[in-house]
Amino acid sequence: NRNIDGVTAGEHNPVCRTEADEAALLPARKGTKCAPYHDFSREDCIAAAKSVGGVLRDGKFLTGSWPYAPHQCFIEKRDGAIHFGETIGTVNNGNYQPVCIYA
Repeated sequence: NRNIDGVTAGEHNPVCRTEADEAALLPARKGTKCAPYHDFSREDCIAAAKSVGGVLRDGKFLTGSWPYAPHQCFIEKRDGAIHFGETIGTVNNGNYQPVCIYA
């Protein structure tokens, strides 16, 4: 679609943005997660998490599958390390702060 005024009928997600999304850091509580469609992608996670105080642990972006951590972009409460959870359906045990698109 080349119509800049076009709208989605809800079946597709836009793949481009005119400006960066603002990040919000949620509290580290059991079950806390971002609202639907308010997750940062893996590509945007580092910048978003840094904007709310996250840091790279030993210079590394930690990605993986943890059943006790939220899906998508989050910060570990104990040291502020930025992570990206790759598995859908995991549940935050309360030690992680999801980084969400501010709505």
